[in-house]
Amino acid sequence: MELTSPAQAGELAAAVTVPRNTPSVRRLERDRLYFAFERPFAPLHLALVAPSGYGKSTLLGQLASRHTCVLIDCSEMDGTARGLAWAIADEVALLVPQAAVGLTRLLERAAGPVPARAFAATLASAGPLILMLDRAEHSGSDAQQWITQLMERLVDTQRIILAGRVLDAFDLSYQIAEGKLQVLGMDALAFTPQEALALADQRGVLLEGTEHFGGWPLAIGLLTAANSNLTPQDLVRRQLQALPVLIRLALPALAVFRVWDDDSAREVTHLPAGWLADVLRAGLLLRPLGDGRFEPHPLVRELLHNELRRTTERWTLAHRHAARQAVSRGQIFDALEHLVTIGDTPAILELTEQHVPLLMERGLYAEATAFLDAIPDGILPASLALHYGLALVETRCTSRGLDLLQQLGGQMPGSALAALLAAHNAYIRADFHAQLAASEQALEGAAELSGLMVMQMNGTRVHALANLGRLEEAQRVAEGAVKQARAQGPAEGLAYVLFAWAFAAQRAGQFMRATELLEESLTIYRQLRMSAKTLGPVMLLADIVLDIGDSGRAAELLAEALTLATQQQSRWVGCLQQTEGRRLLLDGHLNDAVRAFEQAVTAGREAQRPDRLFMSYCLLADTQIKRGAYGAAANALNAASAINASQQGWQDVPEFTALLAFEAGHLAFALGQDEEARTRLEIATWYTGLSGVRASAFLTELARRRGELTEQHAITLAARMRTFGEGHPPAAWDADELKGLYRNLAQREGAGAVFGAWTSAKSDPGVTRVELSGQLIGGPVFRVQGRVLTLEGRQSRLLTALMVRGEQTKDELQEAVFGDDSKDIRDPLKVLRRKLRAVTGVEEPVPLIAHSGVYALADGLEINLDTVRLQRALTLGDVAAIRAILPAPAAVLPHMDGLWIEDLRREVNPLLLQSYLLLGHDAASAGDSVLALATYEAALDLVENDTDLKDVLRPIEQVLRDCGADVQAQLRAYRERALGL
Repeated sequence: MELTSPAQAGELAAAVTVPRNTPSVRRLERDRLYFAFERPFAPLHLALVAPSGYGKSTLLGQLASRHTCVLIDCSEMDGTARGLAWAIADEVALLVPQAAVGLTRLLERAAGPVPARAFAATLASAGPLILMLDRAEHSGSDAQQWITQLMERLVDTQRIILAGRVLDAFDLSYQIAEGKLQVLGMDALAFTPQEALALADQRGVLLEGTEHFGGWPLAIGLLTAANSNLTPQDLVRRQLQALPVLIRLALPALAVFRVWDDDSAREVTHLPAGWLADVLRAGLLLRPLGDGRFEPHPLVRELLHNELRRTTERWTLAHRHAARQAVSRGQIFDALEHLVTIGDTPAILELTEQHVPLLMERGLYAEATAFLDAIPDGILPASLALHYGLALVETRCTSRGLDLLQQLGGQMPGSALAALLAAHNAYIRADFHAQLAASEQALEGAAELSGLMVMQMNGTRVHALANLGRLEEAQRVAEGAVKQARAQGPAEGLAYVLFAWAFAAQRAGQFMRATELLEESLTIYRQLRMSAKTLGPVMLLADIVLDIGDSGRAAELLAEALTLATQQQSRWVGCLQQTEGRRLLLDGHLNDAVRAFEQAVTAGREAQRPDRLFMSYCLLADTQIKRGAYGAAANALNAASAINASQQGWQDVPEFTALLAFEAGHLAFALGQDEEARTRLEIATWYTGLSGVRASAFLTELARRRGELTEQHAITLAARMRTFGEGHPPAAWDADELKGLYRNLAQREGAGAVFGAWTSAKSDPGVTRVELSGQLIGGPVFRVQGRVLTLEGRQSRLLTALMVRGEQTKDELQEAVFGDDSKDIRDPLKVLRRKLRAVTGVEEPVPLIAHSGVYALADGLEINLDTVRLQRALTLGDVAAIRAILPAPAAVLPHMDGLWIEDLRREVNPLLLQSYLLLGHDAASAGDSVLALATYEAALDLVENDTDLKDVLRPIEQVLRDCGADVQAQLRAYRERALGL
């Protein structure tokens, strides 16, 4: 391999071997590098690590002119610690003769290894001094160790600067970690663009097109030198020429590798042992990455690659070797790049079939899309093209994805897979009738589909039924699909249909059931490490808690989901922005809500999701009405109406019809157009969801405006609000607009309990709330602002009932505290009031709500129950929070009894069970089998049925197998314990 011409040899030699500090060459003063060493509180010692031509020796010379120093060229030494110590002593003699005398005596007396501690103590008499060790890589092992020890023992006024092409042989990790040593590598030593231009200006030349050189100082210097015919490429050729013949001939095969190390060298034939040391000695431009790994400079790769391309067979083989190594390291994108470069179609397809389905299963759609984008057109078979289409749709490349799916469906008419693609297409287009028909057609050919596809079609069918208002049928279908998935799998399919069932339950207003289904779905996805697929369930859960007015919990759910969705470039980003807008709207941050809904509109349009676009416009209108921007609200409503009119079959979607009617009535109400408002709101009231409940509230306010408000109005609206969301009145949604109505209703018989909390505007920054926390698991234990509140038995039971059950009548409280005994509740109430008033400062901590005959805890007390925090942590998969909340084993209120406490246990015990399973899995993953078994045993005490038992025994069996225990005997004992045999 001829890398240089004979005519250039002399000039090259001169260029590469320019003596340090040549007087005729003007040096660029690099203040930023001086500052790195001279700044206040800089680390004592400095290491300069870079290949040849990065100005290390030049910088040492410049620093030597600014400080008292000893400059040693280690390449001129014998490599031993003793030789280096004598060289330092000789140089010190020229600066401080009296100090050199002590060093000489020490070295003459020490026949063996040079004592670093004594040497440093003697050198201290020389005063402030810098030891500069250039070409330090030429030091031997004992010298390297001695230099490291000397760094530790020098006085603070004496410092060391090491410079070398590579310093991996020095153990400098401790000094770096302790902040005693800073390292300036290639990036720091390279010329900045400003420095390169300054050098050119200093030499009076024009400098252009230097980006490819990466700031290599020697190359920049060569380009700015007068009367030079050499190029930076010539310098690299010279370095390559200096290599032994076997290395020089074999090295081009490494051009396809971005990182050079011993692993990459194994893929190159005829590359001799010790090749890397020879390459470094030749000064080739390699960036040290640590652990024996180096990144070659682009110039090096370019020259070697040009040589490699001269032989097609060798070039192809090198890329195949690189692809194989990339796969072994899990770098599948790098492997694909190598295979695409050489056009190896069979290998491309094999790699794709191995990895893309795994990415899709884990919900990593952005990675799958990026991978498939890199594959040349026309080589993907239908099965892989299907993945491509689905990944494109999931990553907001909707048009491309739908076009590809439609094209694939046309290639297989009448098949179950074609029906599946049609169902997916209809789902994106929000054509719910077509979605239902296609999913049912696909299920008729279920034998042609995988188990996961069957579950996806069941979920798609449930989704369509729920949107069309066929809620009972949707839940019946969902229940059957869940039973099938539990029996046959796969686990991911079970998570999918649980999510679909939760959607139907939410539409039906069954929020508790929907929440339980979502929490199980999320648990499965997390156990399968499919975090990207949690986005849908998290968004639906956030929507549910917003429906009932819990913006705090919604914020927790959305924060992590928004980050994950953005990272994955997921289609859920727009949906989550819509949900985030709802949260901001609920909290009264109207301007921020407008921005969120506008982003959701843009995302819905880009994703071609008419349903999301429609809802975003409606919610934007709702926000603008509350802001008083009625023109903007009308524009948003007009856009929503146009979408609604253009969508076939949407007249059969109750939620959309009710939402549009409510927002139109809401706007008319705000404009004082009472008749128009009444007409529109009455259309919406028949819907059982949130829009219908809000419409009823505004109709009631219309009656109040006209002086027609009656007790029946109050009772009817209170009943509807109680029914919605299973006891979570959504009054928070319009508390500011309807506070006059709520104040009126709170004074009426049978309605005060519902409206009493909403008699003033939601946001009152002047109110200070006092935290009252209750520990029910293993409790009761009560704390006020973190301090324990001591209560006796009846008072404790009374406060527990108020915290858990909320507002209660006197009779209900008496039953909760005394059971069947007909004792008076007034004494425990009086004592509890007095104690709470003393520790909280709240004047009336347990008021009797006027005109309603119920007791409740005051608004000034912020209730914080450990069961609620546990549910939230379980939903978020927060293992640390669960561990902090939950002792093992634990029970809910173990020392209390009563029917309401049994009901509470039935509600909380499934949470405890799921929490122990999650903690056990975490302990098993960490290799702590003892803790894992103890945690699973705590879960075993909570099983209620065979399904629970299987869920607990399955991980126990795995831990027992890992421990080598007698699995069957142990499982038999666990089963008997659980069943009480």
